Amino acid sequence: MILKIYNFGIKGNVMSNSKLILDIIDKSDYNTLFTAKDFYKVTNYQNAKLILNRLCKNGVINRLIDGIYYKPKYVKMINDFARISPYDFAHKIAAIYNWSICASGIAALNLFGLSTQVPNTYVFESDGPYREYIIDGALITFKHTNNKNIKNISYKTGSLIQALKYIGLENINDAIIKTCASKLNKYEKEELLSNMYVVPAWLTKIIFKIGIYYND
Repeated sequence: MILKIYNFGIKGNVMSNSKLILDIIDKSDYNTLFTAKDFYKVTNYQNAKLILNRLCKNGVINRLIDGIYYKPKYVKMINDFARISPYDFAHKIAAIYNWSICASGIAALNLFGLSTQVPNTYVFESDGPYREYIIDGALITFKHTNNKNIKNISYKTGSLIQALKYIGLENINDAIIKTCASKLNKYEKEELLSNMYVVPAWLTKIIFKIGIYYND
């Protein structure tokens, strides 16, 4: 995709900055999410906000919600734009507000290939306040947790723990352990094992099995 350089009726550094921002967007993957803060190395927040707003008005990028834009991907087969990943959106919101998050429930199961169910609601535990957003017809909920460990573990580790909790000990078998292990690289398994202390006692053995599965 080659983005056209629009003359926004602005001159000088702002016009130069608009070209730099367009170049960054052009080199990004489709459905990449952007905010004005993402271009702090190019220009100040207000200029970036102005440029993104103008790009949106000219159809170069789309607005997802107020302040968040994306590079759209048109899909001929469905005669519509590709949907934004709820997981990408959750990460973007977390980055904006500096929240630590992890997927929960069905959203966590999907992340690790443990369910083929496509949920209408994606729940994420967060150390921020309760929030809800509707994106492409899906409800994305951030549920506040008092678990202080959420700041000390990675998104993937936290989400895996939530997935296993959702499944329950009586339903966890070797196939589930193998599937979970296949979604983690060597370093992610090491990180998982190093945080075994944050899981309930009944999960410790399961976490250990996942952490050592197929490790070199």
